[in-house]
Amino acid sequence: MKAKNLSILFLAVALYGCDCFLGFIGQECDDCADCPNYDAILYADFTNNGNTQALILNETKTDGPIQIENQVTLNPVGSRYNFVFSGVTFLEGENVFEVNKIVSEKFEENRWQVDSENFLDYEPSKSLSLVLVLDVSSSLGDNLDDVKNSARQVLNQIFKNNPNAKVAIVKFSRGNLAHALSSNEFELSQFIAQQQTYSDSKLGGGSYQLENKNETALYEAMLKGIEILNNSNSRGQGLITFTDGANNFQFDPNNDDRQVVINALKQSSIRSYTVGFIGNADEVNSQALNDLSIGGKFSKPASITELNLVFTSFSNSVGAVYDLIYDTNNGPFNGSKPYRFLIDLDHVN
Repeated sequence: MKAKNLSILFLAVALYGCDCFLGFIGQECDDCADCPNYDAILYADFTNNGNTQALILNETKTDGPIQIENQVTLNPVGSRYNFVFSGVTFLEGENVFEVNKIVSEKFEENRWQVDSENFLDYEPSKSLSLVLVLDVSSSLGDNLDDVKNSARQVLNQIFKNNPNAKVAIVKFSRGNLAHALSSNEFELSQFIAQQQTYSDSKLGGGSYQLENKNETALYEAMLKGIEILNNSNSRGQGLITFTDGANNFQFDPNNDDRQVVINALKQSSIRSYTVGFIGNADEVNSQALNDLSIGGKFSKPASITELNLVFTSFSNSVGAVYDLIYDTNNGPFNGSKPYRFLIDLDHVN
């Protein structure tokens, strides 16, 4: 439920603002008497006078590649409070980091001391939505089954890392068909594996088989994926697009220009990853796919083996979204208690 009487500070972190920040990302510590060796540090003040509870982040001290762009919710749990920051990511440019551990410290008796009973915890975010946009056009030829198997492995990896994630699939050639956001891995996997046949007046009417058509309506398929994510309520949003060719068809003439897709991505909070696979195609528009990898990365694997590695890397990167939970007792006290949370990170991609 939403917190009542909760003071919330929106945190927009300026990277590397603290001179005494250490960690593998790289900061030197010359003049600081107290310099913990961690990759990201959150500073906060906790207050609870019995009527009002607040966890206020200190923006000026907080440091590291952390992005917290959402509201805090307060959840009473028995004799304790949980303050939840959902959809938290750790990013620096194209670099994505995952949480290894968090140490919680309270400033007491003029020094920082580890507090193991009131602490910041983390878990895979319950507010994460991903869309896989998959080219199934004719140029894939004998590679189509391998690509489908790779995509199904991606699903397995996503749900292994985060059972609460929601995934949608957009398959495309001349047109596109989509499976709505779901946490049902079996249904999504079946949708990828099956050949879809359907009727659509835009496609000339009658029965239409999606797979192995000559056209590649890439941009309109990506726009469909963006639409699905924009209609979700998730804080963490990711798009992984696979194609073995350049965009060469669209129903709407305005969608011939990739700038339409770029603009849609820039107006969203979606991290976009693109994969260009040569396969049997005559051309992969590397420049276009690189331009479309906003907030993410572009890769051009040369084999199915490399494709599997890229899919795994991208799915891990997109899925590195967390809910941070400050777990504390509900005993009232006067004044405020300063806390800092030392976060150890590992590089994902």
